[in-house]
Amino acid sequence: MAKEKVMVCGGFTINNEKDCVAFGGEWNSDKNVCVGSTIKNENDCVAFGGRWVDEEDLLLVGVGASEGEVVATVRVVDGDETKMAKVASGEVLVGERFTPKHNQYLAKAAAIITDTGGKLSHGGVAGKMYNIPAVAGTVDATKQLKDGQKVVVDGKRGLVLKVPSGMEMEEKPKPKPAAGPSLADRMAAVAAKNKIELPPGFTEKQKEKE
Repeated sequence: MAKEKVMVCGGFTINNEKDCVAFGGEWNSDKNVCVGSTIKNENDCVAFGGRWVDEEDLLLVGVGASEGEVVATVRVVDGDETKMAKVASGEVLVGERFTPKHNQYLAKAAAIITDTGGKLSHGGVAGKMYNIPAVAGTVDATKQLKDGQKVVVDGKRGLVLKVPSGMEMEEKPKPKPAAGPSLADRMAAVAAKNKIELPPGFTEKQKEKE
């Protein structure tokens, strides 16, 4: 007898106290966030921006740090320069956290996943800069995911999922955008937009490397 699927709502957002309480949550008025709410039907899930999925397919839940969705192969690098040097274009890079010194590797990625951080972490900034999905704050992606594993990365909702049967891999790296502002200038623009202060002289040093 086939095991019955258990469907859950992942990546939904409730931003007011009334709906929070209605779905069994507690409203934190200090942070204006809903804690502990559960959505149990697909229509409500979609209405609150969530994704209705099989519970067994939901691998990780984090913070959507850069929008977009991709199906690709995992590469757990976790700050190891030797592993990063072997990164191939179109892989999902997984690490505890990333910094600007990792940009040459992040530029090759199909998506970014980190254990720590949020929307304003460097993984999220790099995701927006390179126009790829990023999921931050998963807690233990570096332990749960394995090299060569195929996953779906939903950067809008902050979800990492198994690849459903019939969904194809993106074997070819995505096309790079047409030449425009330098990497250093784009990084400075993203940092300014998100009110992140870059180290003194960072932009000039980055331009020297380009």
